[in-house]
Amino acid sequence: MRRMIEKRSGVIMMHTPEPGRLGAPLIGAMAPARAAMEMLCHDLSAEYASQGIRDACLRSIGIPETPVIDVVFGLHAKALGITPEQFRALMEGMTHRRRSTTLAELVNVADFMASDRAGAMTGTAANLTGGRVVE
Repeated sequence: MRRMIEKRSGVIMMHTPEPGRLGAPLIGAMAPARAAMEMLCHDLSAEYASQGIRDACLRSIGIPETPVIDVVFGLHAKALGITPEQFRALMEGMTHRRRSTTLAELVNVADFMASDRAGAMTGTAANLTGGRVVE
């Protein structure tokens, strides 16, 4: 942060999966933690945007190419008595697109949010949930 303040430039990004915006079973403390991260994004913007530092959240649903999602989906599937593949299909069926966000889609939006093309965007979440969370 200190170097960004000195340069009067920078972007802080956080990945905040959709449980922070939805009430859902079997989530535990993950939902309030993600919601707190999005609130931190708002607060950081209020504090540092005037100094040229922007911040944004990248809100997505489970990204199948990441190893963490295998663990998370596996735990949820086990708790529901279904296979991880069935759980993934269940989650994807709740999106308007009927599919997960891909890692490439997340990277493309992160690249945009970090660029000057998104210069007016700060204190916000880029919604990559494919319609799972509609605002």
